[in-house]
Amino acid sequence: IDALNQAGESALMMAALKGDMAGLRTLLARGAKVNQPGWSALHYAASGTDASEAVRLLLEKGADVNAASPNRSTPLMMAAQYGSEDSVKLLLAGGADPKRRNQRELKASDFARLAGRDKLAASLAKLES
Repeated sequence: IDALNQAGESALMMAALKGDMAGLRTLLARGAKVNQPGWSALHYAASGTDASEAVRLLLEKGADVNAASPNRSTPLMMAAQYGSEDSVKLLLAGGADPKRRNQRELKASDFARLAGRDKLAASLAKLES
């Protein structure tokens, strides 16, 4: 159930990215690992534009809200650049740390700014001080 493809992605990660709630529930019921080293299903869910319910479910199932990818990017950083604002809110409510930095010293507010999401970047920057 936790087999990885050539890119290191599990079925749970792909279902999370697509916001496939039925697939997520089935995989989790069959014992798929919520947390794994490196990129996680929560990173993938946070990156999805229509996957806030996947973020919520993974958090409920114990996903590490501050999981660090190999380059130390967190799910909050991914949501800030690619995901929905609902996902950002869920991650923050779940304890995501907006002060964390990745290997390039970027914070979630920087990720939002890079995506031209200036309002989101400003609200995240307020949480960093």
